Amino acid sequence: AQGEYPDNTLESAIKSWEFYQLEGIELDVQISKDGTPWLFHDQRLEERTNGKGCIYTNTDNYLENLQYFNRPQQHIKLAKLVDVLNAAPTNYNIMIDLRLYDFCAEKTFDHDTLLMNLEEVIGQYPHLNFYLASFNASLLSKAAQYSWDFLFIEYPTFEAAYPDILNHHVDGLIIRNKEINAAQVGIIKQ
Repeated sequence: AQGEYPDNTLESAIKSWEFYQLEGIELDVQISKDGTPWLFHDQRLEERTNGKGCIYTNTDNYLENLQYFNRPQQHIKLAKLVDVLNAAPTNYNIMIDLRLYDFCAEKTFDHDTLLMNLEEVIGQYPHLNFYLASFNASLLSKAAQYSWDFLFIEYPTFEAAYPDILNHHVDGLIIRNKEINAAQVGIIKQ
């Protein structure tokens, strides 16, 4: 639905399950200054919206008034995670890619605080299946104590992934590289 609507919006999520009848979606989540999970992929708001700064350094009140600038005629606003969860069909699969780094403040957020904020939200939706994907093995280790259905670790290559999959529990592996071979897949399965 990205061609018709910006990704990580309520409109694109609804299109994915109503029109394309997909069984799940991936959402990029960042936490606002107020601790609310918002959907946004990019590092800075001005890259795709009429706002400035980063999700992490702005309040909910500010973020609620922003629109994607590439679709002004559609008046598509930034969405909170709960906006999509409230509209999602029963047993829908939600993969959350939690963005951990605040580019405006140039710091990584405390994993426990981020996970507790998310846990508070997803705990209200027992009819949905939640998956957490991250490049950060430490975050996934901490997430194992929360109510995630599955944990996925992401890497650009097999070589980057291999040391972490030996030392951390994950339910799945996402390697964003088309050049993985059968032998490497066999090693992962062990």
